[in-house]
Amino acid sequence: MFVASRFIDALTDIMDSDPLAWLPAPDRIRFAHQAAMYEGCKTAAELYGFRNRRFSLLVDVEDDLTKPPPRGTKRIRCIRHGEGAHNVFREVEFAAGRKPHAKRGNWKEVADELFDPHLTEKGEQEAAANQELLEKGQDPELLVVSPLRRACKTGLIAFAKAIERGMPVLANELARECYLGIDPSIYDAHRGRDELEAEFTTVEFRSNVPPGGRGLEGDFHWWGRTSPCGMPLEAGETVASHGEKAYQLLCWLMDRSEQDIAVASHSLFLMCLFHAALDHEDSRGEKRSPASAQIFRTGELRTFLVAEREVPISPASCALQ
Repeated sequence: MFVASRFIDALTDIMDSDPLAWLPAPDRIRFAHQAAMYEGCKTAAELYGFRNRRFSLLVDVEDDLTKPPPRGTKRIRCIRHGEGAHNVFREVEFAAGRKPHAKRGNWKEVADELFDPHLTEKGEQEAAANQELLEKGQDPELLVVSPLRRACKTGLIAFAKAIERGMPVLANELARECYLGIDPSIYDAHRGRDELEAEFTTVEFRSNVPPGGRGLEGDFHWWGRTSPCGMPLEAGETVASHGEKAYQLLCWLMDRSEQDIAVASHSLFLMCLFHAALDHEDSRGEKRSPASAQIFRTGELRTFLVAEREVPISPASCALQ
């Protein structure tokens, strides 16, 4: 009952206002429900003691980007990729009254540009629009990118000056876009590691991206309908595996020595990170629910502070003692 109640409360909060009016109507409804499900997964994971760490996003703590982050926190800068060819495809399909369909099941019937799509010209401009703002603060110490091409390109454009000054760039499979079920969209698959290395020579792929061949089969997890978080799955990724993937990436980021890290990823993954892996905490240390589903616009950059907190006592674990 506790988990169900929290799930309903989260859904009610998210649906009360509509800051997502810029999205197509089907996406607004889907994302509102998805965000609530992520909140429910986070609550369930804590309730049953599945997570031994807890992280809070500090919602009203001032952060001076010209200085290192405050003691006891880590600065995370998240950027969603700029507009990609698949975003245009989806808009055209919705405008025509059709449901976008470029899936594993019909991949031979759709344009090749929808497989790990490139940024459009507009998408590159959206990424570049962040450069002037970023020059006003310190460089991040590290850029982490999803291995999908649109996220790699966005990160390389937005943080070009910092990269020129020596900031390293790592790709991590855990930061890839989320997908659901046994028939995921082909634009959420990525090219094989060798192809990606040849295209993005300043990105280090070897440490955290599995090897693969060419074509769709080159994406080890998408083709195999498994999850990089290591959960046993029978029918592709699930909402629960999304949450675990975001949580594992956050643990990896928080364990690194760098105190200021940028992450270039995707809309659904970033929403999952905000709702399924992070608590939201005010300056008094009290938890606050997000006012709506946390959806990034294409090319949008947000900077926030994260602190690790004591893990709450799990009622389920107490019952087992």
